[in-house]
Amino acid sequence: MALKTQAAVAGADLSIAAAGSQARKASADARLATKGRKEAVTPETLKSGPLSADLLQKMNAYWRAANYLSVGQIYLKDNPLLEEPLKLEHIKPRLLGHWGTTPGLNFLYVHLNRLIKDNDLNMIYVIGPGHGGPGIVAQT
Repeated sequence: MALKTQAAVAGADLSIAAAGSQARKASADARLATKGRKEAVTPETLKSGPLSADLLQKMNAYWRAANYLSVGQIYLKDNPLLEEPLKLEHIKPRLLGHWGTTPGLNFLYVHLNRLIKDNDLNMIYVIGPGHGGPGIVAQT
């Protein structure tokens, strides 16, 4: 009986894999039809090469701004524009978020956004709530 159950589960897994494969192919076909592309978007077809100095400067500025907003959300309860010298009463007594995850999430966001725009990708960046929350909120 256990062998039959395992075979049934294995068959179901194969069916799910086949359905997933068909769905990916249909999605790629739909992208080709709607975007007028001659080939599917794959790592090989993405635009590549060095980024211009101007684009790098803009991406770096955006990343720094997102990090600044994230730090403000994590640590500050007042004076986010630093219009006066920081005082102890400006700092939150309980921190929500984690600085260690935020710069990396912001880095991924800025680069994925560039790839989406440059290659007209149908893609979404999904992360869970928690320590990295301020990084994603900084993008909105």
